[in-house]
Amino acid sequence: VFPDHNSSLFLSYHERLVRAFGARYAGSAAIDHVDIGSVGCWGEWNTSCCDGTECEALFPTASNQQAVIDWYIQAFAGTPLVGLVGAPVHAQKQGAGGRGDCFGDYGFFGSTWNHMEDSYPQAAADPIIPRISGGLI
Repeated sequence: VFPDHNSSLFLSYHERLVRAFGARYAGSAAIDHVDIGSVGCWGEWNTSCCDGTECEALFPTASNQQAVIDWYIQAFAGTPLVGLVGAPVHAQKQGAGGRGDCFGDYGFFGSTWNHMEDSYPQAAADPIIPRISGGLI
């Protein structure tokens, strides 16, 4: 089930969840960083878990994407934040770093495709990432 990320009820609960996590974990010495990863399929800012295009209408609008990122920025002040490559640039503009998803997925998208060779170099070459966040982690 892909929720309607633009529903006022969903957004209200989403914000409450982020703020509750921030109230509990922000600034904790036990937390190295927090992933801005509560949007889309698997928190990866996409709709790739859905068949067809029915989920695209449920994906957050640009302004709602910014709101979610801003909730994390506010709730986790002083805690390093990262966003998956492909998350809105607004996250990096607010000081969040970028992160890669995994080392491989060898064979998943094709017999020779993998993240390390076919995704991350292109993302790291994006001029906004090195300039704003210091690169990928």
